Parts: sequence; structure tokens; C-alpha cells
Amino acid sequence: MGREIKYTTDGKCSVFAGKIEIARSYLGEKGYTARILQGMDRTKTVAKIIRDCPEFAKANNMELGRGVFLFSN
Repeated sequence: MGREIKYTTDGKCSVFAGKIEIARSYLGEKGYTARILQGMDRTKTVAKIIRDCPEFAKANNMELGRGVFLFSN
């Protein structure tokens, strides 16, 4: 079993798992919101972002149970 990868952030715009960008910040009608990389489990990814990168989660109004849109490369 592999070790868990810790997510990192540049602060407000992106979250990374290693070198792969897994979340991006977008400006929407109600302020900033985040989108996660297509193909990732939304619930688990949001929970881990909130745990590992609380400053990104706060800046992008992320909450458990709130729907998250996707992006693709």
C-alpha cells in the first residue's frame, strides 16, 4: 500500500498532488469557487483539500457537502 500524498497549494489559485494540479480557483458570480480535476472522487478530494490546504478552502468557499464543479486539462 502506497503512502498518502499530501496536497499543497500556492495559497489561493491551485492545489497540487505532487506536480499534478488537482484544483483551480475561478471567479464566479458569488465570489471565488474551486473546481477539481475530472476523474477524482469529489467528496474525498474536497475533504482532503479542506484538511491539507485550509487557506485554499477558505479563500474558495469550499465546504463539505457542497457541490463542486470539475475541470479537465
